[in-house]
Amino acid sequence: MDPVQTQSLTVSLSVDVDLDYDSFSDKTPREIAESLEADLSDLTFEINPKIGAVFTSITGIKAYEQS
Repeated sequence: MDPVQTQSLTVSLSVDVDLDYDSFSDKTPREIAESLEADLSDLTFEINPKIGAVFTSITGIKAYEQS
């Protein structure tokens, strides 16, 4: 019996996340970004178990004052 061929897709997305940050917290902005990146990867696998791999990269971190 011939093996069944499957197709795969690579989907590239860009996501900007705005969150409140306490500069007096015990985490640096980079540490918060890395934690968020890991959480988003984990959540992606939970949403759709057919996802075989998630490749992420932090492309920028910008802090600003809210008025």
